[in-house]
Formats: sequence, C-alpha cells, structure tokens
Amino acid sequence: MILFVPTRKSKKNKILILGGIFLIIILFSTYTILQNLNWSKKSYGYFTIYFDTGDTNIVDTFSMYSSVAIKQISTYFPQTKIADFSLYLYSDRKKFNRVLQKLKRKQNYKSPQWLVGSTPNSDKIHILSPNSWEKDAPMHYPYSRDSIQMLITHEMVHLYQNQLRLNHSLTPLIKIRDPSIICFAEGLAVLIAGQYKYKKKNLLKSIARKDIEVSTFGYLWNERDRYALCGLFVGYIENKYGKEKIKELMIMTKSDDFISKINKRNDFTLYGRKTLLTYEKKLHE
Repeated sequence: MILFVPTRKSKKNKILILGGIFLIIILFSTYTILQNLNWSKKSYGYFTIYFDTGDTNIVDTFSMYSSVAIKQISTYFPQTKIADFSLYLYSDRKKFNRVLQKLKRKQNYKSPQWLVGSTPNSDKIHILSPNSWEKDAPMHYPYSRDSIQMLITHEMVHLYQNQLRLNHSLTPLIKIRDPSIICFAEGLAVLIAGQYKYKKKNLLKSIARKDIEVSTFGYLWNERDRYALCGLFVGYIENKYGKEKIKELMIMTKSDDFISKINKRNDFTLYGRKTLLTYEKKLHE
C-alpha cells in the first residue's frame, strides 16, 4: 500500500482546483439567470448592452457613458485596453436582486436601496436602470448625467481591476474579504469617477472627527464615509508615489502587500487630520 502524504504544493493545487470549480458554478448560475430574462441587445464595437424594452430610450445614452468611462480609465492609465464586455440594464430591483443572489450565493439577499451597480467579474457589468431609481433607489438622481456617468465609470474601473486580476491569475473582487483590498479597489473606483468630491462636506467631518490609523489600509473601510475616505486616500498615494504604484497595488493579495509595496511603513502608520485635510485642500485649489 502506498501512503500519500499531502505536501504544501498538493494542498495549494487542491485549493486552486476547488476555487476554480466554485467560480465555474457561479458563472454558470449567473449565465442561466441571464438567459432566462427576456433581453433585447445592442452592440457597440467591443461591448454589448442588454436591456428590457422599457429601457430602449436610454440605451444609446448608456453607450455614450460607457465610452466616456473607458476614455477616463485610459487617460488615468495610458495604453490601457478594456477587453470585450457586456453591460446589463435591469428594469427593477427584483430582477437586479435575482442576479445578485446567485453571485453572492444568498438565496434571500435583498440589495440596499443605495446599491445600483455591481461588477463581479471581468466581462459583465450589472446596472439597475435609472428609469427605476425614483422607486427602487430614491437617494440617487435619475436625471443627473453626472451621477449616472460617475456610476458607470466606477463600475468600469472594477471591470478593469477584475480583468487585470484575471491576467495575474488572481480571484475576482467579489470573492475578496480582505478589507484592505476592498478599500483600495473601491477607493480607486471612487477616485477615477470623481465621486468623493460630491461628499466633500461629510468627508471633511469624517476626517476632522479623529485621527485615522491605517497601519493596514483596511481600517478606512470601517469608517462611516468609507467610500469617499478610501477614494481620497488612494488619491494621496497617487500624488505621493505615482500611478505605477497604484497599478502595483491593484494586484495585491493581502493586507501586508499594501505595506510591503509602499516600502515606507513609517509614512503609513498614522495619517492624522492635518495630512488628509491638506491634501483635500490641494485637490480643490
């Protein structure tokens, strides 16, 4: 009888295989749901928009938003190419939730009213149609071009992040639980989309409330205005270390990577009120 003694390598391979099977199950389940919904579709070069007939009036406009978002990302990261993708517009929150339930593997999941977009992988963006925002997302502004553009740009950044992670054989963002990676991913999307500028008053209150300890980047994710704070902080990193460092951090796999890739631990142990307030002021000069 041959006794098999598992090695670190065999354990790692087993984890990778199980992770791959899990991802295939999620993708197949999502594909099945998407196929069961009655979609119209319209292609625009290397991306396609799927929609209900009730959203026909906004499809071409969404194509424009998508093109602008791609240009914004390409401007931020020169020579960047977004791979082919599909954008799905859901006419109501019930349909939107059906896909999220499968993606999150939570049968009774109900998305909060503020959630109007999700980009779980490298080739699909899911958006709750602005035509339903008055009923299903009353805190958003369906007639504001800026609001919709920022939403599409935010989700497009996540799409690009997932494509970059896929190229490095890393798991998509939806499977990440590490608050440092989540905070950085959301902060970058907020920064490029310019969303933190619209929360300036609350953001300044959050910064002024107390010093923010960030020996690990994920600390910011526990703050009240976490999206805006993470966006501001990613902007600070860009300003101090450049966009190449931002791109390095986009493929970090654990909290420690944030410190090791910056290589200046003392600079990132504590950022007080003065540091962030000074940087925030520079952004609006």
